[in-house]
Amino acid sequence: VMSDWHATHSVSILEGLDQEMPGSLFLNNQTLSARPEAVRQSALRILTPLFAVGAFDRNGTHHITANVSTPERMQTARALAEQSTVLLKNDGRILPLGTTRDHVSRIVFVGDGAHSPVTGGGGSGMVTPSRLISPITAVQHLLDSRNSTVELLWFRTAQEAMGQLAGNSTVAILLVGQHSTEGFDRLSLSYSAADNSMIEQVAAAQEKTVVVASAPGAVLLPWKDQVAAILLPFYPGQEFGPALARIIFGDVSPSGRLPITIPNKENEMEWTRDMWPGDWLLRVHYREKLNVGYRWYDAHGVQPAYPFGHGLTYSQFSYGPLTVQTSRQNGVSHTVRFVLTNVGDVAAAEVAQLYLGFPKVAGEPPLLLRGFIKLKLEPRRSEPVEFELSARDLSVWNEASHSWAQVMGVFNVSVGASSRDIRQTSTLLVSSG
Repeated sequence: VMSDWHATHSVSILEGLDQEMPGSLFLNNQTLSARPEAVRQSALRILTPLFAVGAFDRNGTHHITANVSTPERMQTARALAEQSTVLLKNDGRILPLGTTRDHVSRIVFVGDGAHSPVTGGGGSGMVTPSRLISPITAVQHLLDSRNSTVELLWFRTAQEAMGQLAGNSTVAILLVGQHSTEGFDRLSLSYSAADNSMIEQVAAAQEKTVVVASAPGAVLLPWKDQVAAILLPFYPGQEFGPALARIIFGDVSPSGRLPITIPNKENEMEWTRDMWPGDWLLRVHYREKLNVGYRWYDAHGVQPAYPFGHGLTYSQFSYGPLTVQTSRQNGVSHTVRFVLTNVGDVAAAEVAQLYLGFPKVAGEPPLLLRGFIKLKLEPRRSEPVEFELSARDLSVWNEASHSWAQVMGVFNVSVGASSRDIRQTSTLLVSSG
């Protein structure tokens, strides 16, 4: 067990703390000399997993500069980047491009991101890549491997690209990114003024514009209505280039979903200074109560730029009728069932989401996520989906009894592709009988 930074306030080794970070203000030679058995047990806990994974069996791999990447791990990194990329928008099904379509003869990359994309953040979560294939290089490799005649161009600025953007057979791709690190808040949710201007200029000259926007979290997309497609890979890691090439050309369908809500503007939830970072007495006032994230948007009837749970694929899915069954064997449980069908032409993964609407007496937000499942289906194939609801799922916290209390009444049960894309609804009556 390692402490958070500067979070140790006593000699806690007897309580299970193995490492104080940073430094040794409390766990040091003076304080630990009288506790040899505790030190031995702590060292055992630290070293056992290192031996278990073979960290001491491979010479030359236990140094910070060692390259421990393997083809298998890089393939895993690529697959994770592919599966976590969120396709926010795809007007006219511009993606995937394909490499044999007659109407796509030229791909124009604009901006430095084509060569130097933002793939990760700073701080303790930063990992120096063992290799980094740029997106434009990965795209060129893919085109070459298929003997494609698609022309690939790159320009640093929108002004330099203007002469090559026109034409129905041209697609423009721009990569922008927002840097972030631990220990500092971002000054805003916006990309740089230069990046936003570049996107707007290119989109004005070529309606088939695709934006790939890396970000550590929520961002503003003021140009979202001017471009044809938007991919949000968050921080995709070192295999981003090959992953993006495979997504763009349809080798794989993006299947990521938003774990956040994309707002329309800064501070859309209208937080005041005493809510964050706090008042002059260092007190934080939680006036938002339960209405955080998508719950605030639902409670206030505000349409976000892109809702929680949203994410498109290269296919389409239908949700069959919803049934809710109550069983009283081995305690009361409720089962929600429906059939999910890939009605499109390509294999893709759908993330089906279950939301509950509590009885009004509970004072809960309009919808609460209670489950999700990711299923990959071949074209025209169906699969039954099942969610289990426990008593805890139907409960709220009771401050007086300091325990969870099940709510009685009629619940709304909904399933869909996002918090704002509900496909099927039903009801569930919970009673004490």
